Amino acid sequence: GTTADAVCMYAEMLHEVLINRGVPLSDLTGRSEAGYAAVQDALSNTDFEGVQGQVKFVPGEADPKGAVIIQQLQPGGVFLDVASYKHPVLTFLGNG
Repeated sequence: GTTADAVCMYAEMLHEVLINRGVPLSDLTGRSEAGYAAVQDALSNTDFEGVQGQVKFVPGEADPKGAVIIQQLQPGGVFLDVASYKHPVLTFLGNG
């Protein structure tokens, strides 16, 4: 889930920067200030429905906010869903 969302986030960023904004690939590969600023701006405006729910950056935070299921490993190697988190709400599921 999170891997798919991360790949999608980077694909959307590259499309925004290279195609929509027309930033030359050499600005990214050359690590220019303009390329860096375009990438940062595109990532900060990330907002899409991913595998794990809404993927969106909250202003002033480094990580995108998404949905998470918190699990507990039970005897016998079985995972039990204990809680869910979708920014900013933590919900206990009554298990565990």
